[in-house]
Amino acid sequence: MKGFPLDEFQKRAAETPGPAMVIAGPGAGKTRLLLARVLHLLGRGVPPERIFLLTFTVKTCRELRERLSALGISGPRVETFHSLAYDLLYEAADAPPRLLSEEEATDLIQRLARKLKISGSPRKLLEAVRSGHPAYSSLRKAYLDYLSANDLYDYLRLLLAVPEKRPPFPPGYQVLIDECQDLSPEIFRFLSLFPAGGFFLVGDPAQAIYGFRGADPRALKTFLEGLAGLSIHTLALSYRVPERILATAESLREDLFSGSASLKAVRSGGEIRGWLFPSEKAEAIGVAKLVAELTGGVYLERAGEGLSPDEILVLARLRAVLSPVKETLLREGLPVAEPEVEAEERRQKLLRLADGLAAGSLTPEEVRREVRQLVPSLSDLLSGEERERLAARLRFLSTADLISVSREGVNLLTIHGAKGLEAEAVILVGAEEGLLPLNLFPDADPAEEKRLLYVALTRAKGRFFFTASGKRTLFGKRLPGRICPWLRHLPLTTEKGSRPRRAVQQGLFALLLLFLLVLPAGAESLRDFLRLQTPLLLRNHPVLSALRARIRAQENRIAPAGALPDPRVTFMVRNAGDPVPANTLGEEPMSMAGIKIEQTVPWKGKRKTRERIAALKAQELRLKWEEKSWELWRDLVRSALEIVYLEREAAILREMDGILRELEESARSRYQTGAGIQADILRAAVERGLLRERVARNLERQKVLRERLSRRLLFTRVSRLPKLELPAGLPSLPEEKRLSAFLEQAPRVVLYRLYLRERELRAHLAELEKRPDPKFFAGWYSRGTYPEIYEFGAGISIPLFISRKQDLLARAEKDEALAAGENLEDVKADLRYRLQGFLYQARTEAELVRLYEKEILPQDQADLDSARTYYLTGKLDFLNVLERARRLLEHRLSLCRHRVNYLAALAGIQALLGRTLVPELPGPQGGIP
Repeated sequence: MKGFPLDEFQKRAAETPGPAMVIAGPGAGKTRLLLARVLHLLGRGVPPERIFLLTFTVKTCRELRERLSALGISGPRVETFHSLAYDLLYEAADAPPRLLSEEEATDLIQRLARKLKISGSPRKLLEAVRSGHPAYSSLRKAYLDYLSANDLYDYLRLLLAVPEKRPPFPPGYQVLIDECQDLSPEIFRFLSLFPAGGFFLVGDPAQAIYGFRGADPRALKTFLEGLAGLSIHTLALSYRVPERILATAESLREDLFSGSASLKAVRSGGEIRGWLFPSEKAEAIGVAKLVAELTGGVYLERAGEGLSPDEILVLARLRAVLSPVKETLLREGLPVAEPEVEAEERRQKLLRLADGLAAGSLTPEEVRREVRQLVPSLSDLLSGEERERLAARLRFLSTADLISVSREGVNLLTIHGAKGLEAEAVILVGAEEGLLPLNLFPDADPAEEKRLLYVALTRAKGRFFFTASGKRTLFGKRLPGRICPWLRHLPLTTEKGSRPRRAVQQGLFALLLLFLLVLPAGAESLRDFLRLQTPLLLRNHPVLSALRARIRAQENRIAPAGALPDPRVTFMVRNAGDPVPANTLGEEPMSMAGIKIEQTVPWKGKRKTRERIAALKAQELRLKWEEKSWELWRDLVRSALEIVYLEREAAILREMDGILRELEESARSRYQTGAGIQADILRAAVERGLLRERVARNLERQKVLRERLSRRLLFTRVSRLPKLELPAGLPSLPEEKRLSAFLEQAPRVVLYRLYLRERELRAHLAELEKRPDPKFFAGWYSRGTYPEIYEFGAGISIPLFISRKQDLLARAEKDEALAAGENLEDVKADLRYRLQGFLYQARTEAELVRLYEKEILPQDQADLDSARTYYLTGKLDFLNVLERARRLLEHRLSLCRHRVNYLAALAGIQALLGRTLVPELPGPQGGIP
């Protein structure tokens, strides 16, 4: 292939006759091979319209189309499996297949699971059904039967239905398949449409990591055994992964195809290092230090080696492991990006656009305009599509299509999310037993766990680092704290619990702590401030006032809800006559006037149920008041903590101004004696000017904070901010087990239980409403000259067509009650997740406070003191002294910020649980109306 250079392995594979399987490891030139195969087939005279390139992602389709176009090739069909299946069904039926939305599929699986008495989250059940989990075979059959009976399709049935709806392709078609290791049984069924002699499969069984989607390398092997004349090739050279990293990765490879060669690196070198930390917090801090070192931050020892943040991937087996790392990176001022989270958010927006398009509420042009804003790189793939096909294309987009490495921060991803990405440096967090291999869940596959580590290793183009924690608890399970067994042979540094470095530094730092923690003149404690201002907040805030009014109104509704209906009095005038005169017995038409009284007596149980519903509604409003009061109290605490921080910042800036004034005088003295330069005096003056600007900004922030207190929280005039002091030490963090027990009584959980009980009572009332209500009545009528008429009686009141309306209402109330019961666990899970987030934050902040107090600030103070001494003796330049002064300033402010953040996390825990846990932060308890 002239003008398209290939190495010997790529050339041999591209030109092989008949069906072929090519093992193409990371960086071996997989995409280049697929393009070379197309060129080879065209050179042999295969018509371009008889060539299919099938991939899993739209992103890969786009790349292949662009590169084919650059080679001047048009005609081969480049599609994802699902898009091609959709198009073939469309052509076979001459009508677009009706696709279920994810919401419809979830609702359907929930109904079928309830019918079959199968418990579980609807979303997870749907995943199990689509992946072919054997434990849910009955549910899968019911699901597919329902889709077939109603002519509906989803990702699963699209692939299964095509071979039933259209004849196979004749011989001569060529099918090139990318990432063949990820093929599922449903895709193999779909591929039965194509002639066996035309398959050209490219992939890497060592990167088969999607078992939860039904992919299995053994199924691939079975499929290949059915291809007569199959040849197997290996691309033996990796152009991306350096030698040392690739050797470690290849030691994990399992040879599924006898004789397949291992991958060899073209690039030499590569760095692998590991750390075992004593705790999760220490691990997060260690990762932050490593990132700072890699990006050329304050920890960099070798100049000129800094990477940009987008050249670093921080990976983990589970997303939960990344939470403390993310928080620590952000607090250390390091930019962070979460491509998976951002991609999933974009995907949900695209699914909503697809739903709107299918429902007719959006036009195709409106959708294309939104897609251009959300995912500009994919907009050209959707141009010119009709409404139904455009909606289908949007639904086929996966999270992998939308993941892109951010250029603005360090990218945090799971290993699954990093598939297909690469970076100069990769940091694998949580490389320990229990996470790699994962044993927290019963269906984890050890072989796939090894392949996940292979994928993580081969994302690195230069350096691979891994970390582990000696103490980690995930989902209530304590991990053993041992390094991953597949990484134990690699260089490992065991970090001990940090200790103070020098007693002299502690002595120097004692003065600093005294300055930071001493009570300012006229200051009040944070505890006293909250005790005084919380009642004011509860009394004045309009949201709470409105809730109080609603509570009073609802309490006034309780008694009427359970009372007898008011009697009905009817005054009437009637003209009565008989159209058949013979029946009047000689009487003439007459007029009647009278009065009638009716009393309805509701069926037994209706009054009591209505009263209980009204009482529950009042309780719900009280709990909403309590929940809102805690939420506003947390805002008050955060404002108070910001007041403290601004005061400390102003004081530290003033003290640093004094230090800089002394440095300026020293520079002036040295200049006057001929030992220094005038530029040093100017530098000190400029630095003091910058400090004064920061003081001015501090005053502006105090003004904004004062307005916030006045207008958004206390709703009373605040002429000046109070002077507050923080607790002398950090309040102890309550035990996690104790906090978990409190979750059961959290306002949100209790409120949801009341809501659940209300739905149950409403369902019961809907059943009672089917019962007729007895009526008692009495009447008196005057007939002029004729005798009066009296009537007394009893009866029942039955609405017409009761089954048409009331049965539907009763069924709807029952469904709501059942759904509410299932969602209660979701509410608890959400609270547990948020509680874990606050605990991570609090523990991280406490560790950082300890680190700054015991190590960083004493070292900074000692460095500044020695730098000033060396400067005065002429052994150090002035810029070096200034840099140490700046570092001391920023780290002092960081210590204050970490103390404030710790208390803010405690306040978040208290607000979440709705109770005071530490006396230093008294909450709004006891004020419920």
